[in-house]
Amino acid sequence: MNERGAPDLALVGGARVATDVLVQILGGAVNAGLGVIATVLIARGLGGATFGEWTTIFAVVQIASFVTDFGIEGAAVRKAADDPGREADWLGAAAVVRFLLTLPVTALCVGIVLLIATGPGMLTAGLLVAGTLLLGVPGIVANVVFGLRVRNDVLIATATTNSVLWTTAVIVLAPGADDIARLALAFVVIGALTASLGLILALRRAQVRWRAPAPLRGDLARLALPIGLASVLMFAYGRIDQILVFELAGARDAGLYGAAYRVLTQGALIPVALITTLFPIMTAARADVERLKRAAQGAFDYLAMLALPAIAFALVEAEPFMRGLFGAEFSGSAPALRILMLALVPIYLSYLVAALVFVLDEQWRFVRYTAIGLALNVVLNLVLVPELGFIAAAWVTVLTEGLVVALGLSLVLRRLALRIRLARLARCAASAVTLGATLWVLKLAGTPLVAEIVVAALLYPVLLLATRALGPQDLATFRRRPDPPA
Repeated sequence: MNERGAPDLALVGGARVATDVLVQILGGAVNAGLGVIATVLIARGLGGATFGEWTTIFAVVQIASFVTDFGIEGAAVRKAADDPGREADWLGAAAVVRFLLTLPVTALCVGIVLLIATGPGMLTAGLLVAGTLLLGVPGIVANVVFGLRVRNDVLIATATTNSVLWTTAVIVLAPGADDIARLALAFVVIGALTASLGLILALRRAQVRWRAPAPLRGDLARLALPIGLASVLMFAYGRIDQILVFELAGARDAGLYGAAYRVLTQGALIPVALITTLFPIMTAARADVERLKRAAQGAFDYLAMLALPAIAFALVEAEPFMRGLFGAEFSGSAPALRILMLALVPIYLSYLVAALVFVLDEQWRFVRYTAIGLALNVVLNLVLVPELGFIAAAWVTVLTEGLVVALGLSLVLRRLALRIRLARLARCAASAVTLGATLWVLKLAGTPLVAEIVVAALLYPVLLLATRALGPQDLATFRRRPDPPA
């Protein structure tokens, strides 16, 4: 352990990992639910066109936020895991590099907002939300500190605080079509409060040497550069379609597409939870190839297990689900949701692939793969969206995600000399197909949507046990007493 009690990552056991992941998934589910409530209220209050402006602003700022991180967080985790005695230096170096990168990126983001804003409300909201990029500086300190300690429950607690405050603000404000700027101001204030809370909690558990030696900052930047490029390109081809739909097909199409894409992104809490916990451990186990193989195989199995039922549900229930959430005005987004959910498996696996690429020092090759994906995405959207609208953007997303993940997965499997076992995947697929067929029968019988959701939540685990996709050894992991927290 280091001076503030960070555990030896090489000794973290399966029970500790399972507990950390479970806490993140449960907490993330709460956050996702609150996020859906807030999004639904905003969409219903703003209306299709103004909601299109709102989602486009966030697409721009989210891409910019990925640029400001630029792999710095992952590089800091890796450096501090390899050199725990200098954790304070690596934390300080990460904060400084993040701040120096954030300044020009924020200026560029403001320029883009000025360019695409269609009215004073969208302009004001865009400028306010762009200011949240600076909150990434305290955020990176908290993420690295608690990630290294396998204490992501603390991060979940601060995220939940943010979600509760934001949802409450949306309910109190009861936004109308002209309230986009007021919403943005509330978003900024709440983000600043919770970022400050996360930093305070982190500084109670770790020291940060804010004036870290300049050579460390250079080492960190050089390590972060390739994975940062890959991450930015991956996020860009995942969100630039929202901007292109807004520019090429109009605000209404952008609103429909944004609603469907918002549902898709809520599912990201699962791979994020798993990889957030596993990444520091895989980094510490780089010399133990067999342990790395086991982690990769297990992550592959669980990610597929959790993605497939969501696809089955969306294929059957997309229209009533979107209508029930967002209102009749957004029922036209159901076809896009069905298509987008087909990308859920490659999206889930992309988190695992990106982590393994970084651990295996294959960042630059993965940069080429993601650059191909971004170029393909932009070209196809430019060609197809003017004629086919947001439905074309959904198909392009599926194609892009599938291509990049196939290339990256092939790379890491070759480097690890790992042949993925597909038996569990086949059982998961059989369980998901059975779930989809059951939901289809219930739908034909006129079963209410809420009842079908309850049936799906209860039936799928039973199907996993029945097909032996989920075995006693998996359940035993959660029953074992976890390692004591740091």
